Amino acid sequence: MTVAFSVHTDLSGLGRLALKFPRLTQMEVKRALTEICLTLTRTIKAELPSASGYMRASVAWAVTLDAAAGLMEGRVFSQVPWAQPYEVGARPGKWPPRLELEEWAAIKARRHAFIRKMGVKQFAFVVARKIKRRGQAGHFVFRNTLRAAEGYIRGRLSAAVTRVTRRVNRG
Repeated sequence: MTVAFSVHTDLSGLGRLALKFPRLTQMEVKRALTEICLTLTRTIKAELPSASGYMRASVAWAVTLDAAAGLMEGRVFSQVPWAQPYEVGARPGKWPPRLELEEWAAIKARRHAFIRKMGVKQFAFVVARKIKRRGQAGHFVFRNTLRAAEGYIRGRLSAAVTRVTRRVNRG
């Protein structure tokens, strides 16, 4: 399971600028998306729990270009198995995924003697039973960070276009 969000930029939407100066436009937009992804990654990591540090360490980013489609994408994501349930939560009435919960419990057991004493599988079962009965509230760190940064993202991409225009006008 992956928790992720993407910022897509349609390079063809930049019109003549992208057609006349594709490499320059791609370079500036890639630079902007890289800065956006780095900023969002830092913000997300600051909001995530730090008890074991695994979830924070799992947050990564990537910028990709699909030249044929004229699209550039910046992604911020986490691939630890428990990132999805942490982000969106879980409704009561359904058992959470056992293997992911046991993996999370094993990491927790390294820091907590009572989990080692109880046993990782037993602890994971107790947590799973509680989630099944009560559910788990989502934290929406990725979603909230993206919403809060919408103005910054628009401004940063707009500044990239302005920078391309200035460089072209200078010759």
